[in-house]
Amino acid sequence: MPEVDAVIAGHSHLAFPGPGFPALPGVDPELGRLAGKPAVMPGHSGSHIGIIDLVLSRDARHFRGGWRVKGSGAKLIAAGDPCPHDRLLQGALEADHRATLAWSRRPIGETRVPLHTHFATVAPSSAMELIAAAKIAHARRALYGTAWEDLPLLASVAPFRAGGRGGPGNFTDIAAGAFRMRSLSDLYAFPNTLVTLAVSGAEITDWLEQSAALFRQITPGSQDSPLLRDDMPSFTFEVIPGLDYQIDLGQPARFDAHGTLVDPGHRRIRNLCHQGKPVDGAARFLLVTNNHRAGRLRAGAGRAEPEVVLADRTRTRDVIGDYFRSEELVGGPATMSWSFAPMPQTTVTIAAGTGSDRYLSDIARYRPEPTGSAVDGFHHYRLHL
Repeated sequence: MPEVDAVIAGHSHLAFPGPGFPALPGVDPELGRLAGKPAVMPGHSGSHIGIIDLVLSRDARHFRGGWRVKGSGAKLIAAGDPCPHDRLLQGALEADHRATLAWSRRPIGETRVPLHTHFATVAPSSAMELIAAAKIAHARRALYGTAWEDLPLLASVAPFRAGGRGGPGNFTDIAAGAFRMRSLSDLYAFPNTLVTLAVSGAEITDWLEQSAALFRQITPGSQDSPLLRDDMPSFTFEVIPGLDYQIDLGQPARFDAHGTLVDPGHRRIRNLCHQGKPVDGAARFLLVTNNHRAGRLRAGAGRAEPEVVLADRTRTRDVIGDYFRSEELVGGPATMSWSFAPMPQTTVTIAAGTGSDRYLSDIARYRPEPTGSAVDGFHHYRLHL
């Protein structure tokens, strides 16, 4: 397309140009070119700055008013690396920058414990349980006095920042103490709104089975198998605090990476209980999720769409903020509600972020062993199942 001079891409959370892409026809991952045009995809969440330089020449005969691109270049600069300053741009943004910093530093409450996601895909997390508590508190108030108020109320939560394509810095790690507006954005990155569904025990089980697709099938007795699949981001992994269960990694996944039912005979979720009693497939629950997740049960489950009980378009981030403001002091040690089924003489490997060694007690049941830091910047651990 001759009318395209440059490309700014996004959404996949990867960085281009960079080593994460193979050299293919029309793709130059070193010079940053797509079909010969300069292109950048600057990561996510401000992780990189994409810079495209165009060398222009005047040509009155050219169809775009006389300007022609004679040369170009594309590159990324990672956050924290030296970056050339543009004084005009810096001056134009200075007042907004100061206002943003003041807003981000505003305290809204306090947390008793650190809130982190270094191990949120392998063990219960205080951060995830806090989000669930905030969602449940909102739904309980909204449903008070309705026909739904007596049903068991649960909430699904997912670690939005837990490594993966986002790299070793893509983890939430908020210290105990003051909780600020910037912490709120860190803990819940997306502008999702709350949706409460009426679901059965069988649908709850399938919800958890879809999440368990994040894990590779592990052969009993195998050593140092990578635990997480490469083709699924961490935010597809949801847990439901208030339920107790085990995940059997020796079983094939019931659903594929897209949430489509693979084989009705496959089951990874074992011993699912609510308040100490096995979950009956016909039992009724209310599940607080978000607008992005509300359609997950449609995929291949062979059931009707779940009934929407509440969808008041309240943003989850606002709900968490209100919870902090109303409670002032929140958070506590994670409850050991879910775990992997024991697999003697079997180990797997995981990757966590810088500072994760401070929280190894969270995964003590798996006797974690640090295996060092790799060139990818992650901290790697061996877990004994």
